[in-house]
Amino acid sequence: VIAQSAGKYRDRFVNRTERVLWESSSAYGNDGWVLHGLTGNYLHVKAYSPQILWNEFSMVRLGEHTEDGFNGEIIPDNPAFL
Repeated sequence: VIAQSAGKYRDRFVNRTERVLWESSSAYGNDGWVLHGLTGNYLHVKAYSPQILWNEFSMVRLGEHTEDGFNGEIIPDNPAFL
């Protein structure tokens, strides 16, 4: 019952744009970085970036959610990419 309730809650955020603070990163070969962070309401997000954005904020479009959180897509016109 708790897992179903949590899934329904997360469903409300799919395709929404949220501000994410990137808390950790790891190299993703020559393609850039895998970033892990949290939204303001503590949803876990994972995204890929050509730049390391540790301890920075980005606007992220939340995609599908998994057991570990959301897969996200960083919105390119974010000041972090300028």
